[in-house]
Amino acid sequence: MDMKRLRQTVASAVVANTVGLLLCIPAVQAIQVDYGFGAGAEYSDNIALEQDNERDDFGLSVFAGFSLVHTAAKLDADLRGGIEYTDYMNDVFADETLGSLRADVEWRPIPNVLHWHVEDYFTQTRRNILEPETPGNRVNANAFATGPDLFARIGPATTLESQLRRAEYYFEDSAADSSRNILSLGWVRALRPNLDASANVSYEDAEFTETDDLDFDRFDYFLRADSRRGRSSMLVDLGFSQIDRESAKDVDGFLGRLLLTRQVGVTTVLNLEVSSQYTDSGTDLLMAGPMPFTLDRTNEQISTDLFNDRRIEARYRSGTADRNWGAFVQLRDEDYETLLLDRESQALRLDFHRNLTASLYLNGYLLLRRDKYTDAPQRTDKDATYSLGLERRLSRAVTARLDYAYNTRDSSMTGFDYDENRVLFLIYYGTNPGTFR
Repeated sequence: MDMKRLRQTVASAVVANTVGLLLCIPAVQAIQVDYGFGAGAEYSDNIALEQDNERDDFGLSVFAGFSLVHTAAKLDADLRGGIEYTDYMNDVFADETLGSLRADVEWRPIPNVLHWHVEDYFTQTRRNILEPETPGNRVNANAFATGPDLFARIGPATTLESQLRRAEYYFEDSAADSSRNILSLGWVRALRPNLDASANVSYEDAEFTETDDLDFDRFDYFLRADSRRGRSSMLVDLGFSQIDRESAKDVDGFLGRLLLTRQVGVTTVLNLEVSSQYTDSGTDLLMAGPMPFTLDRTNEQISTDLFNDRRIEARYRSGTADRNWGAFVQLRDEDYETLLLDRESQALRLDFHRNLTASLYLNGYLLLRRDKYTDAPQRTDKDATYSLGLERRLSRAVTARLDYAYNTRDSSMTGFDYDENRVLFLIYYGTNPGTFR
């Protein structure tokens, strides 16, 4: 059997089993469901974010969002998503429909022997990363992966783990669409009740939709330590990657990851991620999909190239439902193999939410971002957004919200500066649909 026929057979088997297994999932009764829907009106005095041709517009929107969480011995499911339709009254941009979805399902028909995973992450990102995010510079992106996990106990403290995934990555109006078969094997040793060590190898076969010239085969070899103690968890990977590309120079390099979660207090959580690895647009979207959209995915570059991604990300959140604040810090260096897209980025976001009275709340956030493009033509963009708003509960289930935001860019290239003032009014039933992204 040739490789192409083998890939098609594997893909068909994985997808068919996904459908079959999901149909066999027993009825779930213990489900936590949350939702919200409403309408909004937003005014912008420079909706196209241009320096010399400022145009205002008024958008009327309807939106809805939901979340569904279930945890049980044989089934974990975490689903959340939203949809929004906006009618632009001055027709600077065409009316648009935006959506988002985060889906992570694990079914365990034979616990600790056979598990089945389904993941899907749908969002929007910028068509042209050098242009600001506007309704005319957004495209849909989706990452889907499904397949089984198999566990074989080969000793009192030793387990052989394997994962098989079929992944599909989609980027609207881009040649970056691809299909992947991914196989991972791990030899896991329990050193202590709260510490596991493992030796791992992962193989990925990538086929791009537009052309075979972009196809590659990838091997990752790494050692992993997974520690869980009290309110803390830590995962460390150390290894290297080998990537054999169809029509370009082969790539190899260091692979390292650190994931740390610390429950500092009853209402305080710290997350830290440090990594250095080779990746691409599709894999990057799938890996980042489960993470909170603290900034958003619109700052990702869509490309058909591999790049070395070095990043540090820290998230901190503290407080109660009535009073809370959060911080997000990101330092990132993207080094592309062939395309002139190399970029160094730093970002900071601060959020706060505080009750002024029993039914009136003050909200705000500060977002600062700096992107330095190091290839010719070199360019540095400094973006800032300042937002402040009031939120009032009109009844137990109905809330009205009024926000003001000032958005600005200072670019080293002539003609790319802009300033924008936005005013947004929302009224919704249930939970704010924006929180379901």
